[in-house]
Amino acid sequence: MLETLEKMNLFIIPLDEERRWYRYHHLFADALNRRLENQYPELLLKLYHQASEWYEKNGLVGEAIHTLQ
Repeated sequence: MLETLEKMNLFIIPLDEERRWYRYHHLFADALNRRLENQYPELLLKLYHQASEWYEKNGLVGEAIHTLQ
């Protein structure tokens, strides 16, 4: 599925040559974030903290800090 989405240039951007890591296209990510903010505003802070903790546990300190800004 990821290969198909990438080939069609839909929603995702590969982050490595092996195609093991992807990120959402920034416009799609923005749309998902706005939807989350509108539908579940009470969850935002909790989700950002969980994401930050995951980044920190996986040695991605810069991303952990950025998530909480």
